[in-house]
Amino acid sequence: MAPTTVREVAESRVSSGANTLRSLLLEVAFDHAEGVPHASVVRGMQLLGFQPDAARQALSRAARSGALLRAPDVPRGVVRLSPAGREGLQRARDAMLRPPAEEWDGSWVVLMVRNPRPDQPHRLRTRLLIAGLGSLGGGVWITPSNATSRELIRLLADDEATEWIVSNAILEAPGAAEIVARAWDLQALRTGYAEFRDDIERRDPRDDEERFIAWIEVVRHWQHLREIDPGLPAEVVGDEWAAHDIVRLLTDRRRRWRPGALRRFASL
Repeated sequence: MAPTTVREVAESRVSSGANTLRSLLLEVAFDHAEGVPHASVVRGMQLLGFQPDAARQALSRAARSGALLRAPDVPRGVVRLSPAGREGLQRARDAMLRPPAEEWDGSWVVLMVRNPRPDQPHRLRTRLLIAGLGSLGGGVWITPSNATSRELIRLLADDEATEWIVSNAILEAPGAAEIVARAWDLQALRTGYAEFRDDIERRDPRDDEERFIAWIEVVRHWQHLREIDPGLPAEVVGDEWAAHDIVRLLTDRRRRWRPGALRRFASL
């Protein structure tokens, strides 16, 4: 069954080889324009619980998707990000430690979708959930105007079969709290953040290999939560939204764990 809520999207993505590889490359390859050894990436994936064949398949899929350069543009045995792959990881890095949403003017971006592609009825829904939109039902999606209409139009532009309209609106009724309650399951996100915080705080890596595993796994889970957090303004979620506190916690763990994680990868 296709995911229909942000929680289901997170659970369907969090353990995949592709997303583990993305988190690993964000940490070990993003800052190395020359690339990193293919064998080291495979061994790193092994430390994270993937068999060598699964790791190689994830690398092959990433290359086919355009995220990695392919021969003859890269030497044999080297994993090197493509411009598109680097751009995608830059967005992921920015999202990981992004500040709370800016002050909100009370307006919304409203998307109306009709006749989604019949061969991929759930693909668009998943993409919209990840993009932070909430569903009001009947093909109507909504997000605060902190998200720009241009970003949403880019997301929809490659789906020529689907009919859609994007507009900005001030909604007189119902109020913001009721709209949010209809469109998003914030309790599921609160639960996800609470579980994630507990996971971070229980970890106590003692050597560089444990720091490598702990940091990449934390990055992977945090990326998923950030993808499905709609980034609602403080007026809606409150100043004490869990994500704000976790950013501070992650900044501390990044300082303590990441250097050892990179040392272990360099030794693979």
